[in-house]
Amino acid sequence: MELDTDRRLDTAVVIQMPSPVAAFTAAYREACASEVFYPVVPHITVMWPFVSPGTVTAGADPVVVAQLAVRLRAICKTVAPFVVTLDRYGEFPGVLYLASQEPAPILALHHRILAEFPEYSPYEGQFGELRPHMTLAVFADEPAFKAAPRPVFEPFQFVVNEVCLMVGDLEAKLPWVTAASIALGENT
Repeated sequence: MELDTDRRLDTAVVIQMPSPVAAFTAAYREACASEVFYPVVPHITVMWPFVSPGTVTAGADPVVVAQLAVRLRAICKTVAPFVVTLDRYGEFPGVLYLASQEPAPILALHHRILAEFPEYSPYEGQFGELRPHMTLAVFADEPAFKAAPRPVFEPFQFVVNEVCLMVGDLEAKLPWVTAASIALGENT
């Protein structure tokens, strides 16, 4: 790959979903053949796009990743673990997601990271303020979106005691990888 066509790697700070939510998500995506490929584990985005640790050709620079993890740990140690309850469906155009009953703790964490990294606006400023959600599927067209099933489910409740720094390439169909797990709270 020539240097002038090389792409930057992206990072995201996410809350990875526990097994029951991940299983529900996998079953849902399997049932929706129109779902657009999504190479990131089921998650709630806290911050994206975020610091690029390198390029696709060169790979992630471990020094950049380590320095970023140190800065995130300094922020996250001031945030106590919190409970998330995903209790209903929500919609963006062409996107079906699970919504958090109380998004305030996720937003508080997002704002602390944003204060340390003000040059990274959520979703590159395309959608305004972060709206915490767990994407189930992205649909290629409106009819598929409207026809997508919305099965009844018991609310998913879990404790968030860490966030993950994920690294990947948006254009590749390869899974993103966890570069660092960052614990919440002082006892880390």
